[in-house]
Amino acid sequence: MIEASLDLASASKALCRSLLEKTQPVPGDTLFRNDIFKTICENIHNKNEARVILDIHRLIVPSAEILAAFGAKHLNILTESVNEGWNSSISFTNTRPQPDYSVGFKRNAFTKDQLAKLSPFISNFIAGDQSFFMATYLITGEDISYYRHLICVFSFIELDGKDKWTAYQFTRNLYDIWVPKHFENICSAIDQLPSNLDFDVPTTF
Repeated sequence: MIEASLDLASASKALCRSLLEKTQPVPGDTLFRNDIFKTICENIHNKNEARVILDIHRLIVPSAEILAAFGAKHLNILTESVNEGWNSSISFTNTRPQPDYSVGFKRNAFTKDQLAKLSPFISNFIAGDQSFFMATYLITGEDISYYRHLICVFSFIELDGKDKWTAYQFTRNLYDIWVPKHFENICSAIDQLPSNLDFDVPTTF
Protein backbone atom coordinates (compact mmCIF):
# COMPACT_ATOMS: atom_id res chain seq x y z
CA MET A 1 0.00 0.00 0.00
CA ILE A 2 1.07 3.60 -0.55
CA GLU A 3 0.45 6.94 1.12
CA ALA A 4 -2.81 8.65 0.16
CA SER A 5 -2.29 11.61 -2.17
CA LEU A 6 -4.57 13.73 0.05
CA ASP A 7 -2.35 12.90 3.05
CA LEU A 8 -3.69 12.25 6.53
CA ALA A 9 -6.04 14.64 8.35
CA SER A 10 -4.20 16.85 10.82
CA ALA A 11 -6.28 15.52 13.73
CA SER A 12 -5.31 11.95 12.81
CA LYS A 13 -1.64 12.93 12.58
CA ALA A 14 -1.84 14.54 16.01
CA LEU A 15 -3.45 11.39 17.42
CA CYS A 16 -0.73 9.17 15.96
CA ARG A 17 1.96 11.41 17.45
CA SER A 18 0.32 11.42 20.85
CA LEU A 19 0.08 7.61 20.80
CA LEU A 20 3.77 7.49 19.91
CA GLU A 21 5.03 10.04 22.43
CA LYS A 22 2.94 9.40 25.58
CA THR A 23 4.99 7.35 28.02
CA GLN A 24 3.68 4.17 29.61
CA PRO A 25 5.05 2.02 32.43
CA VAL A 26 6.99 -0.94 31.03
CA PRO A 27 7.52 -4.38 32.56
CA GLY A 28 10.56 -4.65 34.80
CA ASP A 29 12.08 -8.12 34.91
CA THR A 30 11.99 -9.11 31.23
CA LEU A 31 14.34 -10.04 28.41
CA PHE A 32 14.53 -6.32 27.65
CA ARG A 33 16.21 -5.63 30.99
CA ASN A 34 19.14 -3.33 30.37
CA ASP A 35 21.84 -5.63 31.76
CA ILE A 36 20.86 -8.61 29.57
CA PHE A 37 19.42 -6.86 26.50
CA LYS A 38 22.59 -7.17 24.43
CA THR A 39 22.89 -10.87 25.21
CA ILE A 40 19.28 -11.49 24.22
CA CYS A 41 19.79 -9.70 20.89
CA GLU A 42 22.85 -11.84 20.21
CA ASN A 43 20.92 -15.00 21.08
CA ILE A 44 18.16 -14.32 18.53
CA HIS A 45 20.49 -13.05 15.81
CA ASN A 46 19.84 -15.03 12.62
CA LYS A 47 17.20 -17.15 14.34
CA ASN A 48 13.94 -17.99 12.56
CA GLU A 49 10.66 -16.11 12.97
CA ALA A 50 9.20 -18.63 15.40
CA ARG A 51 12.12 -18.19 17.80
CA VAL A 52 12.00 -14.40 17.64
CA ILE A 53 8.24 -14.40 18.27
CA LEU A 54 8.66 -16.84 21.17
CA ASP A 55 11.26 -14.66 22.89
CA ILE A 56 10.22 -11.08 22.31
CA HIS A 57 6.80 -10.79 20.68
CA ARG A 58 4.96 -9.80 23.88
CA LEU A 59 7.64 -7.17 24.58
CA ILE A 60 7.01 -5.54 21.21
CA VAL A 61 3.21 -5.90 21.13
CA PRO A 62 1.64 -6.52 24.55
CA SER A 63 -1.29 -8.88 24.78
CA ALA A 64 -4.65 -7.17 25.22
CA GLU A 65 -6.11 -10.20 26.98
CA ILE A 66 -3.20 -10.55 29.40
CA LEU A 67 -3.33 -6.84 30.25
CA ALA A 68 -7.07 -7.22 30.93
CA ALA A 69 -6.39 -10.21 33.18
CA PHE A 70 -3.91 -8.11 35.16
CA GLY A 71 -6.44 -5.36 35.78
CA ALA A 72 -6.91 -3.31 32.61
CA LYS A 73 -10.66 -3.93 32.70
CA HIS A 74 -11.38 -1.53 29.82
CA LEU A 75 -9.69 -4.12 27.58
CA ASN A 76 -12.18 -6.87 28.46
CA ILE A 77 -14.07 -5.93 25.28
CA LEU A 78 -11.11 -7.13 23.17
CA THR A 79 -10.19 -10.55 21.85
CA GLU A 80 -6.99 -11.56 20.14
CA SER A 81 -5.91 -14.16 17.62
CA VAL A 82 -2.50 -15.54 16.70
CA ASN A 83 -1.72 -16.68 13.17
CA GLU A 84 -5.42 -17.11 12.31
CA GLY A 85 -6.53 -16.78 8.71
CA TRP A 86 -9.18 -14.12 8.12
CA ASN A 87 -11.53 -16.69 6.63
CA SER A 88 -14.69 -14.74 7.44
CA SER A 89 -13.53 -11.68 5.52
CA ILE A 90 -14.07 -10.87 1.87
CA SER A 91 -10.42 -10.25 1.12
CA PHE A 92 -9.30 -6.99 -0.49
CA THR A 93 -5.91 -8.52 -1.38
CA ASN A 94 -5.02 -11.46 -3.61
CA THR A 95 -3.59 -13.31 -0.64
CA ARG A 96 -5.88 -13.97 2.31
CA PRO A 97 -4.58 -12.06 5.37
CA GLN A 98 -3.21 -14.20 8.19
CA PRO A 99 -1.50 -11.85 10.66
CA ASP A 100 0.88 -13.10 13.35
CA TYR A 101 -1.23 -11.23 15.90
CA SER A 102 -4.47 -9.29 15.67
CA VAL A 103 -6.95 -7.73 18.07
CA GLY A 104 -10.67 -7.12 17.63
CA PHE A 105 -13.84 -6.59 19.63
CA LYS A 106 -15.60 -9.52 21.27
CA ARG A 107 -19.15 -10.30 20.21
CA ASN A 108 -20.29 -9.98 23.82
CA ALA A 109 -18.92 -6.44 23.91
CA PHE A 110 -22.07 -5.49 21.99
CA THR A 111 -25.66 -5.64 23.17
CA LYS A 112 -28.19 -8.06 21.70
CA ASP A 113 -29.88 -5.16 19.92
CA GLN A 114 -26.58 -4.03 18.42
CA LEU A 115 -25.75 -7.56 17.23
CA ALA A 116 -29.23 -7.82 15.69
CA LYS A 117 -28.64 -4.59 13.76
CA LEU A 118 -25.24 -5.87 12.59
CA SER A 119 -26.54 -9.26 11.47
CA PRO A 120 -27.46 -8.18 7.90
CA PHE A 121 -23.86 -7.03 7.43
CA ILE A 122 -22.07 -10.06 8.88
CA SER A 123 -24.55 -12.75 7.76
CA ASN A 124 -24.26 -16.26 9.18
CA PHE A 125 -20.56 -16.47 9.95
CA ILE A 126 -21.00 -19.88 11.61
CA ALA A 127 -22.22 -21.31 8.30
CA GLY A 128 -19.21 -19.83 6.52
CA ASP A 129 -20.70 -16.62 5.16
CA GLN A 130 -18.14 -13.92 4.45
CA SER A 131 -18.35 -10.21 5.08
CA PHE A 132 -16.43 -6.99 4.50
CA PHE A 133 -16.89 -6.28 8.21
CA MET A 134 -15.44 -9.44 9.75
CA ALA A 135 -11.97 -10.94 9.73
CA THR A 136 -12.02 -14.12 11.78
CA TYR A 137 -15.01 -15.91 13.28
CA LEU A 138 -14.49 -13.79 16.54
CA ILE A 139 -14.67 -9.99 15.13
CA THR A 140 -12.33 -4.75 -3.26
CA GLY A 141 -15.00 -3.03 -4.39
CA GLU A 142 -13.85 -1.19 -7.47
CA ASP A 143 -14.29 2.18 -5.77
CA ILE A 144 -12.62 1.25 -2.45
CA SER A 145 -8.98 2.12 -1.81
CA TYR A 146 -6.67 1.31 1.08
CA TYR A 147 -3.64 3.35 2.09
CA ARG A 148 -1.03 3.31 4.81
CA HIS A 149 0.52 6.06 6.90
CA LEU A 150 4.05 5.66 8.22
CA ILE A 151 4.16 6.67 11.90
CA CYS A 152 7.70 5.77 12.92
CA VAL A 153 10.73 3.81 11.74
CA PHE A 154 13.27 2.46 14.21
CA SER A 155 15.33 -0.56 15.14
CA PHE A 156 14.98 -1.69 18.73
CA ILE A 157 18.60 -2.91 18.83
CA GLU A 158 20.18 0.39 17.80
CA LEU A 159 21.80 2.76 20.30
CA ASP A 160 21.88 0.09 23.01
CA GLY A 161 18.14 -0.46 22.78
CA LYS A 162 17.17 3.20 23.14
CA ASP A 163 13.87 2.56 21.31
CA LYS A 164 13.21 -0.99 22.46
CA TRP A 165 10.00 -0.01 24.27
CA THR A 166 8.65 2.28 21.53
CA ALA A 167 6.31 -0.27 19.93
CA TYR A 168 5.19 -1.58 23.33
CA GLN A 169 4.28 1.91 24.58
CA PHE A 170 2.55 2.81 21.31
CA THR A 171 0.41 -0.33 21.54
CA ARG A 172 -0.44 0.35 25.19
CA ASN A 173 -1.50 3.89 24.23
CA LEU A 174 -3.57 2.44 21.40
CA TYR A 175 -5.35 0.19 23.88
CA ASP A 176 -5.81 2.87 26.55
CA ILE A 177 -6.56 5.98 24.47
CA TRP A 178 -7.78 4.98 21.03
CA VAL A 179 -9.69 1.72 21.63
CA PRO A 180 -12.30 3.09 24.10
CA LYS A 181 -13.12 6.03 21.84
CA HIS A 182 -13.18 3.85 18.73
CA PHE A 183 -15.51 1.39 20.42
CA GLU A 184 -17.77 4.27 21.46
CA ASN A 185 -17.90 5.50 17.86
CA ILE A 186 -18.71 2.03 16.55
CA CYS A 187 -21.52 1.57 19.05
CA SER A 188 -22.90 5.01 18.20
CA ALA A 189 -22.93 4.14 14.49
CA ILE A 190 -24.63 0.79 15.14
CA ASP A 191 -27.28 2.41 17.33
CA GLN A 192 -28.16 4.73 14.47
CA LEU A 193 -28.82 1.86 12.07
CA PRO A 194 -32.48 1.13 11.35
CA SER A 195 -33.83 -2.11 12.72
CA ASN A 196 -34.82 -5.04 10.50
CA LEU A 197 -32.64 -4.13 7.54
CA ASP A 198 -33.21 -6.44 4.60
CA PHE A 199 -30.77 -6.51 1.68
CA ASP A 200 -32.59 -9.28 -0.16
CA VAL A 201 -33.87 -8.14 -3.56
CA PRO A 202 -37.33 -9.58 -4.25
CA THR A 203 -37.68 -11.57 -7.42
CA THR A 204 -40.37 -10.31 -9.80
CA PHE A 205 -42.02 -12.25 -12.60
